[in-house]
Amino acid sequence: MSQPVGSPRPVVTPTRTKTSSATPTKSGTKSPAPKPARTDTDQPVPRGSGGPNGATTGATKTRVATPTKVRSTATPTKVRTATPTKANPSAPLSDRAKELRDLALETRRGRLLVPLDGRVWDPDNDDLTKAHNAHHSNTPEEMRDALEHDYNWLEGDLRVDARGELVMAHDSDKKDSGLKLDEWLAIGGAGERGLKVDVKEAEAIPKLLETLEASDIPDGRIMLNVSTSQVDADDVREMRRRFPDAWLALNPSPGDDNDYGPDDLKQVTDLADTAGGRVAFPLRWDLVTDDVIETLKPHGKVSIWTSKSEGTPDHPGSETRKLRDRGVDGVIDLGPPQSVVENLAERGQDLWESGPVRGARDLIGGIPGALGDAWGGVKHLGSWFGDRGSDALDFGGDVIDGAGDVLDSAGDLGGDILSGAGDIAEDLPLVGGIFG
Repeated sequence: MSQPVGSPRPVVTPTRTKTSSATPTKSGTKSPAPKPARTDTDQPVPRGSGGPNGATTGATKTRVATPTKVRSTATPTKVRTATPTKANPSAPLSDRAKELRDLALETRRGRLLVPLDGRVWDPDNDDLTKAHNAHHSNTPEEMRDALEHDYNWLEGDLRVDARGELVMAHDSDKKDSGLKLDEWLAIGGAGERGLKVDVKEAEAIPKLLETLEASDIPDGRIMLNVSTSQVDADDVREMRRRFPDAWLALNPSPGDDNDYGPDDLKQVTDLADTAGGRVAFPLRWDLVTDDVIETLKPHGKVSIWTSKSEGTPDHPGSETRKLRDRGVDGVIDLGPPQSVVENLAERGQDLWESGPVRGARDLIGGIPGALGDAWGGVKHLGSWFGDRGSDALDFGGDVIDGAGDVLDSAGDLGGDILSGAGDIAEDLPLVGGIFG
């Protein structure tokens, strides 16, 4: 089973109930009137009301502080876990973290001077197609680069170092070079971007949730990225209770065939339905299919991610548009930002491959062939006329030859007639002598 997701916020946990039930015994010894303090303890201290009873008695601050001390004595384990977490957001920052936090503040203020600047994410915005994610912001150098570019989401990878502290590191051997979680949240929280925490080690989840609860970052700017191997139904249900408006990014695990099979999709959609609210499904670009997209869309937003190790598209802009056409309605993160030259080259490639230009190319490309076909037709027609002229000449020759033959035959016939007539003439005197 997965790691537990951590202790819930003190204002709503069973710990409060135990503390309240234990208070009369301790208060019976030390104080004759402990009841108002117990009532105030059940109210969320950060909201500052002290509870309805505290407000009517006029001793709100005293009553809120007293049960807190009693709770620390009665449940030392819980206090030891929660106290350093709540102190962390206000803990002194290192010089490098202060510099980056100031840079985040400057980019937020500078946005007022640049109306088209996209370095902000509205907590109420449900349209993840407008999200531009800085895929890595773990180290100070990566964070600076992310802050200076036109991103409205910052992504960090969460791990636990050898001292048990939460640090931002994509790879397990890079824990010493990353920002601490407290620093990362202080920097990201200073701006108005969304903050995506990609959990790499499940044991980091409990303290992560406590730290986020202690921060002032609106839920709508938080995205918790976990895999189905790290959480179960109880975990996601608890995450949703503690962060009602946060994005819960559930990663389906590819099966043995390195694809998203029916069982993988069923597992992740069941978790999504259990969690409810804002859910996204980050899918590997090289594994996503149209069937997977259609299966997941009724349960949440379909997002796309990739990395150099998994292969990246040659033209991210073109591929992004194709994915949108296929129904992808979440974040599309296809790698690091391109340079101006790369963007121009890609736009040129897109224009070259566009329908009108392709039609013009086909038309122009067909002109030489058409001219060749026309020339071939002309040559064929000339050859036809040449053949017909030759046939006419041959026919004329045959006519002349025929006429000569007729004349020759007529001459021969005339000669034969004349010869016959001569023979007759020669024979007439002989005939006359016979009768004479």
